[in-house]
Amino acid sequence: MSVSDLMTGLMIIFLFIAVSYISKNQDNESVLREYIDAKRDLHDKLQRELKSSIEKNEIELSPDLSMKFTKAETCFEPGKYDIKPEFQKSLDEVMSKYFDLLLRDTLRANIKEIRIEGHTDDQQIKATNPLYQKDKFVSNAKLSQLRALEILKYLKESVANKYQGKDKEFLEYWLTACGMSYSRALDEDGQLVFNTGKTIDAEKSRRVEVRLITRGDEILENFVTKKLEK
Repeated sequence: MSVSDLMTGLMIIFLFIAVSYISKNQDNESVLREYIDAKRDLHDKLQRELKSSIEKNEIELSPDLSMKFTKAETCFEPGKYDIKPEFQKSLDEVMSKYFDLLLRDTLRANIKEIRIEGHTDDQQIKATNPLYQKDKFVSNAKLSQLRALEILKYLKESVANKYQGKDKEFLEYWLTACGMSYSRALDEDGQLVFNTGKTIDAEKSRRVEVRLITRGDEILENFVTKKLEK
């Protein structure tokens, strides 16, 4: 074999390696771009579908697709976890649209969890309440967990049960309940006190959030890992 033939062969091998490398990087960038676009698109759809509830200040929709039910006084009685009729009505209207969109959206395959979060203020629960503990954080953890569970139970019985087959399986796989106590308490500007160091705003801190957990971190980690391997 001549030197020129050998060099030609090596060039072809290097060319295949380069094409393969570029293709893999483009694939990773494409997956990340598609995920970001799908998330933004779903946010826009939710804004349109939930426009009425947003305008009435019943909920706040964040770019990360989480929702916040802000009118604490309509959700539960102080120190209790029975859902008020007004809040039941709001859950019916909002969560039906929320589930419908998630189940038929392209982001569906990347959803890991729909977490129902209960949040309280930092006030001690009265000693006459069965949930009372000397540690007020624990008292509020119990209360917020029971509230989150009641919401999950209500959604399962009154909203999710209308779905059948795979849709029902997805919702049962996604739905979880978590009591946050006052670990994510908010200040007067609606920002996390943990970050701002400001005084807790009791009214703003008492809320229910529906948080969408997706495979976004995994997709981003894969993308960054491939970049670092260059």
